[in-house]
Amino acid sequence: MELDRFATHVDIESMLQLIKASPTPAPPAAVVNVQGVRRDSNTARRCLIDNCNYGSLRQVPNSVKVQLLSYYYFYVPNHACICQWHLIHMAIEEIPENIINQMTDLNAESVGDIINLYTQALEQRSNFNVDDVSDEGAFGLEETEPHSTIC
Repeated sequence: MELDRFATHVDIESMLQLIKASPTPAPPAAVVNVQGVRRDSNTARRCLIDNCNYGSLRQVPNSVKVQLLSYYYFYVPNHACICQWHLIHMAIEEIPENIINQMTDLNAESVGDIINLYTQALEQRSNFNVDDVSDEGAFGLEETEPHSTIC
């Protein structure tokens, strides 16, 4: 009987030591609401256009993300995807109009992604050759952009 009490005592002490040694939970992530800025959900499972059942999902190209954010105050998260059909046939200004469940909160990852988007856009713009009219990097989709990445 004494041995059982000792074993129980050791188990409780072991658990208390584990609890004390556990890292403290991380504080909740800060959320920012920027007036007028809306966003889509950060999912790669479906096209960002509501009720789309087309296959062939691709990551949204950075050039499209920058235009949506700059002119329509609509942020497309890093992992969001769009189907090939909507990427080719839908005008950029129609994209936010066709997303019903828009959100207004941004987290630290979103802010970091926005900074990276604009940094890449500035780098691509500085590499644009005005003498080479076949270079569509500043106006259209580049082959090096993530639009070729399958979701």
